[in-house]
Amino acid sequence: MEETGTDFLKIGLVLAAFPLWGPFAKALYEELQVALRPEGGLFGDRPSPRERRAIEAEIELEEMPQVHEPLAHLRDQVGHRPGTQGRARHPGQGMPSTSAGPQAGAGRRAFRGSSGPTTTPPRNTFR
Repeated sequence: MEETGTDFLKIGLVLAAFPLWGPFAKALYEELQVALRPEGGLFGDRPSPRERRAIEAEIELEEMPQVHEPLAHLRDQVGHRPGTQGRARHPGQGMPSTSAGPQAGAGRRAFRGSSGPTTTPPRNTFR
């Protein structure tokens, strides 16, 4: 008799937590439906060869949903030099000596993304 009460409590907790896991489960189901479209979807029947060719032709015309932007965080920060936010220059501390080597700043060069992106990188077209 006691187990019935705990079973109802467990089911109630799962249902009460639906706003947390529900959207995730829905997005996962939709993503699997799209990914398995040529095979008939997640629970669908296998399409005929003609239907499969039509589905694959439709997929070829769609834009790729994943985009790789490795320097997206630098796009809004034109002229920003990474690593200099927290460094204060005091009057007694000038540039480090040139004999200290490249790690001390003797051979300063601009970082690759410091002047901002000049062109957009080519988009991958593999599938």
